[in-house]
Amino acid sequence: MRIINKNLEILIIFILLLIIAISYFNYIFFGGFGTGDDLTNVLRVTDQNYNLLESIKNNLLGNQASRPISLILKEIVHFFFRENVRIYIIFNILTWFLSVIFISFVLSNFVNKNINYTFILLSSFPFFSSAIFAGPYLFTSYIFCIFLWSLSIFFVIIHAKNNKKIYYFLSLFLIILSLLTLEYIFPLFILSALLPICYKLKEIGKVKRKFLIKLFIIYVLPLIIILIIFLLFKIYFVKFYANINNIYGLTNINIKSFLQSFYFIIVILVEVPILLIESLKYLSKIKLVILAPILLTFFYLIIKSRKKDNYKPIFINNVDLNKILIIIFLISLLSSSLIFFISFYPSTTFGHYNKMMLPSFISLSLLISILINNYINKKFFILPFIFTFLWISSMNIQLDNFVKSWEIRNLIAKDISSNIDKAKIKDNFIIVANVPYFLIDNYNNELVTFTIWNFEAHINLLNNSSYRVYPISDRIINDKNFYPNHNILNKLNEILISEDIYYYQIQENLKKGKLKYLGNKNDLINKIKEIKSKKINSHPIILRENLRLRMINLAEYLIK
Repeated sequence: MRIINKNLEILIIFILLLIIAISYFNYIFFGGFGTGDDLTNVLRVTDQNYNLLESIKNNLLGNQASRPISLILKEIVHFFFRENVRIYIIFNILTWFLSVIFISFVLSNFVNKNINYTFILLSSFPFFSSAIFAGPYLFTSYIFCIFLWSLSIFFVIIHAKNNKKIYYFLSLFLIILSLLTLEYIFPLFILSALLPICYKLKEIGKVKRKFLIKLFIIYVLPLIIILIIFLLFKIYFVKFYANINNIYGLTNINIKSFLQSFYFIIVILVEVPILLIESLKYLSKIKLVILAPILLTFFYLIIKSRKKDNYKPIFINNVDLNKILIIIFLISLLSSSLIFFISFYPSTTFGHYNKMMLPSFISLSLLISILINNYINKKFFILPFIFTFLWISSMNIQLDNFVKSWEIRNLIAKDISSNIDKAKIKDNFIIVANVPYFLIDNYNNELVTFTIWNFEAHINLLNNSSYRVYPISDRIINDKNFYPNHNILNKLNEILISEDIYYYQIQENLKKGKLKYLGNKNDLINKIKEIKSKKINSHPIILRENLRLRMINLAEYLIK
């Protein structure tokens, strides 16, 4: 019987790895830099005047001084990796999967192996926090803090098992480092505090008041103290040594804070299901057709393994441990809304800022993995299969779109560079490039262009130059508030009336664009009016963004 179970387990692991390999193959080998700050950072470190130590020092005294681990890691990574995008992508994915593995080790202390394997499968595809892969260098902050936290909770559970103090203090040290990497990790402290307590209570099978108070002092109180000290550090202490006026990542608490926090619930209950449903129209893709029977095999093996599993339910005060875990994971999920209560970032499933949803994705993956395995059997396996297949499909669609958006962006940058060389343009000129903002096949606002400085850096990296380049599109022209800091309409004061302006235009379905002399700033303003009337490089707004915009308009109306 043990041999049969072992063979089943090996087969489940093989299927799991096969699903992951098929899904990420295209992105690993053909993906590229993102649209945020990726190439801006690469361009900076390739400058002959760049000094690593000086740059680290300047960053540590800048507006993100409360995130020193991330700043140091980012500088070191860019200094050594430079333009080798494949290395960024591999490290990005490895850091995430290592985090998933350590969390699964923690989970294995509470649940059967089937739940653990389901969690690994689900958490390998962060479909509503996909921007962490769209910008490969983001592992230095948004994923690395998760990695440090996963190590921390791994060691605190080891301490709960053997009471060795070294693991306890190592856990606290790692959780401090995770906060100093990126503070959006704090909702996961719910798991760091409650899971070791849950493990201790599991060992004795019941709740004793004095014992519970002792556990609170050991596992909860230190985390509360760490959070308070970090907030004091971020709000007050950093100002004494760093060159900052505003606290980066925090905003004043007002009615908007409550609305942003509330909208997080809508994101989980409405946006996430819509994102899954919208993947249905892509299911004829060859890769997804191949993945369907493999995933079906995974669930068949899970059901078969469940029958042979000798796992017995664990009870604490006559309450099933799985139900207790569901409550803990739900509390952790809901607490993620606090990220959007105290920050100016939006809670959303689409575009560049869905990276802020990563802590909630972990909590939801833990929650769903238990729910699936609690109710899956031969009779009702089809619903968990469909749900999981759409989950994996959604991430696959986005990964392939990241590859496609990079290919288009790289083609545009090379074409502009080639046109500059052919035209033999003199120095001191500006290029305004009318380019796609999203893909024509826009599934989840996968960006072709985003930040002005990154688009500019891409072209300057190819030319070994310092040209001024502004991307523009129909969506930017028609909405000044659409990513306002990355919108040329809000940067027109940077352009002097006397400066020469060249205009470039390309659309997604074309392989070449045209670069021609436009004139001065007044000619640019006229061209902007023309783009607005002709809707050049127009993109329809996706359903979920439309929903969000309507909710914003409604909120503004009610506030007035």
